[in-house]
Amino acid sequence: MSEQEEPANPTSEKPNGVISLEYPKASWWKRLFAFLFDFLMAAIVATCIIVPSKSALNNNPQYANAVSTMNEIELNSGLYVTKDKKIVPITTAWSFDSSATPTNEDYGRLDADYETALQSFFSNSAFFASDVGKDKYLSLKVGDSSIKQSDKKTPYWHYVVDEGGNNKLVAQTDNQTLVNFYVTAIDENAIPLISTQTPSYIEASKIVFWGTFLLIYLIALLCLFAFFCLVPLIFRRGWQTFGKKLFKISLINGQAVNPKARQYWLHCLLTFFFDFVIGSVSFGIPLIVSFTMLMTRKDGQDFEDYVSGIYAVDTTDETIYFSRDEYEERNRHLDSMQLKDTTDLSEKSVNKPL
Repeated sequence: MSEQEEPANPTSEKPNGVISLEYPKASWWKRLFAFLFDFLMAAIVATCIIVPSKSALNNNPQYANAVSTMNEIELNSGLYVTKDKKIVPITTAWSFDSSATPTNEDYGRLDADYETALQSFFSNSAFFASDVGKDKYLSLKVGDSSIKQSDKKTPYWHYVVDEGGNNKLVAQTDNQTLVNFYVTAIDENAIPLISTQTPSYIEASKIVFWGTFLLIYLIALLCLFAFFCLVPLIFRRGWQTFGKKLFKISLINGQAVNPKARQYWLHCLLTFFFDFVIGSVSFGIPLIVSFTMLMTRKDGQDFEDYVSGIYAVDTTDETIYFSRDEYEERNRHLDSMQLKDTTDLSEKSVNKPL
């Protein structure tokens, strides 16, 4: 046993005459990096599975109909167009190429296209009743809720009196700067209204969101279960995951031998449901609780270790035994080998010619 660290399960007594085993507890940083390694491996595999699974989800009739409904409504709004077989906002599709050097006239034409699209959207009866949409759009240009320039105070638009004595709304900035108004009006104000003005879009978006979320969530949980619960079935001596094997960490029970299967599965299910399932809906609070226990307890037990009676130990220079009998048999074997070597040396010394 190493004397550099405090034993995870010190048992100096020898109950019933059985030899006691002791191991140094695994360092917290080793356990943390082992956990992160397994978590990263699970994330990589989950990502590889999600991509083809998403294609299968797209073939689901209910999901496909929901996506089709959303696409139809987005295109009907005039704020989306099809580009490279994808439906994207006009602010993305119409933006100038980074290699181009647009003139003020180019920005003027772009402003005019944006203005036409916004007026069409806010006049669309599929989204707004009567003049409600027009009033909303006007409030983005003037008034307390109007979109402001970079100084957060100056509106992009203001009223001027024309030759006929009528108030006329005009931009008080150049065409290039005015593009910022239209981008903000479309991306941050108009597009978000689509999901609030059309009940069919709301219902379709719920189906798409929950379908995608459940697909990712279930695959992620499946991969976590595989790496944290099934992989140790391969490395049963110490019930090691890939991360634990990499950092030489093993699990033992209160008798300092390999935990029984039922004890391991209790530990495993606690880790899965407490840390991952409950942790995923509670901002990782269970993980924080477990790590806090690991850091503060002298024996290095986290929540799952404590409940299941398991200890995580450093086995860099040690071996985990399935039972005390295996340990004692191994010692008897080593003793017999040592005795044989000693006898051989004695015989050679006696028979050595003078």
